[in-house]
Amino acid sequence: MQLHAGDVTVTVAPEDGGRLAQISVAGTDLLIDDAERGPLQWGCYPMAPWAGRLRNGRFDFDGQTYRIPPTPTVRWLGEHAIHGTSHLDTWTLVDASRDQVSMECALTWALGGTAHQQLVLTDTELVCILGVRAGGLAMPAVVGWHPWFRKPQRAEFGFRRWYPRDDAYITDGRLADPFNLGLATRLAPGELLQRTMRVSWGRTATGG
Repeated sequence: MQLHAGDVTVTVAPEDGGRLAQISVAGTDLLIDDAERGPLQWGCYPMAPWAGRLRNGRFDFDGQTYRIPPTPTVRWLGEHAIHGTSHLDTWTLVDASRDQVSMECALTWALGGTAHQQLVLTDTELVCILGVRAGGLAMPAVVGWHPWFRKPQRAEFGFRRWYPRDDAYITDGRLADPFNLGLATRLAPGELLQRTMRVSWGRTATGG
């Protein structure tokens, strides 16, 4: 399905993990859209109920150890699980119009819960709202998006903090250890965690 606002078109793929399949501004595509790269390497997909690598596919929560199967589409990842489950699931449309869509999916892990996503498009920005609501059980949660932008002509970044990683590309904990859910938000049954991402664009991009 597609959202439209001015000369901007956003293609959304509920059947492919609820991801943004493409953002096109004045005819210029911003995202890598080759689905044959596998579900982890195209578009911009929601990560829930965790983001990053879960060491050895296990974590402790409320005195119990939970085990998550290794991510099936990434053999080189070994026993680790990565980026949650929502990018592998089909999302259900809740509401849609020319410039906005809402969708949801059940979280396919032992603690249950539901992921919700709303996308609102204008001619200057795309607002993405991603939330996770716990079901009948308390749960830890980390949510976010993983964009695969096409290589720009120029990029400027400034980072204030970073996470040192070990040989498994998992943080060693000197600053923080989000991949074992150490920075997760604890949700009581029925509680909601929500994050917002804004993607905006100028008018100097040209195709090529």
